[in-house]
Amino acid sequence: RNFLPTESKANWLDMNNPAERLFVEEFGMDVSRTRLEEKVVSYYESNHEFHLRCVAYGTQLHAIFMEATAQVIESDEKLRLFAIPEEFWPRIRHSWKYQQTYISGRFDFAFNNETGEVKCFEYNADSASTLLECGLIQQKWAESVGLDKQGTRGSGFAVERNLKMAWANSGATGRVHFCVDEEKEEQYTALYCMQAAEAAGLEGKLCILFDEFHFDDNGHVVDSDGVRVRNVWKTWMWESAITDYYAAREERGENWKPSPKDKVRLCD
Repeated sequence: RNFLPTESKANWLDMNNPAERLFVEEFGMDVSRTRLEEKVVSYYESNHEFHLRCVAYGTQLHAIFMEATAQVIESDEKLRLFAIPEEFWPRIRHSWKYQQTYISGRFDFAFNNETGEVKCFEYNADSASTLLECGLIQQKWAESVGLDKQGTRGSGFAVERNLKMAWANSGATGRVHFCVDEEKEEQYTALYCMQAAEAAGLEGKLCILFDEFHFDDNGHVVDSDGVRVRNVWKTWMWESAITDYYAAREERGENWKPSPKDKVRLCD
């Protein structure tokens, strides 16, 4: 749909909120996109029935993907087919059996307007990207141009509540280290998820790259406060961690043992 804004609020994002401030630093707050000379804003609208259908499809597909993953993990042949290094099989199987808690994931859907069918392109099961945009930014954007007066609300109205619930049920305790690289998008996404974790009673710490960490005398990874790392939320791909593991093993040697003078890497 196209919408001619009836108003345009300045400073519609909270610069005192770390996640929103980083979003502004990356994208600004130009709702009308004056640099493109746009006078009309565009948005998608769905009814409640379609929203519930998407929720149902997501739930059903999640179960299908979980079942498919279980078949792969339980089969040596399928693990080899997916090129999962054999030395990681015990860890993966242990994690799958005893640590089946998850915080977020993202389906990529396509909608055929002619047939009314929804098709799944992929399941980014460990992705957190677009959470801030869906859970907060879109609603504030709509309010800033008067779109909320049309009797609608953002599709991400339950994101914050569900994130808090996911953290409460995660089994994590104490401090959670949110590990990201230097990209602002990853940082504001991490901060948004960290706010939900803190609302669930956990302590969050944003860690950019790995200078925050070091090994203690016992070989444990600790942060700059001396707190041992036990719970990690990350944006790094598992492929990157595995690649770094092999690079580290080659550089460190087979008999390497961590010490305070050694630099902490992604694989650690």
